[in-house]
Amino acid sequence: MPEQLEQAEAELARLHEVTSAGDFYSGDRDVVAKTLEELQQQEAEVERLMERWVELEAMQG
Repeated sequence: MPEQLEQAEAELARLHEVTSAGDFYSGDRDVVAKTLEELQQQEAEVERLMERWVELEAMQG
């Protein structure tokens, strides 16, 4: 589980880096929309994994 969370967070960081580039929003609209959708999905995935991790930790404690 920690490995999955780390990978998801790394992908989220990569997408944040892409979308924070100065020229990102001046690029192709389809690419911008697709990337923003990926970012939103990745944020949801990180949140889901984090919640699951907390649940598992609570079960062990």
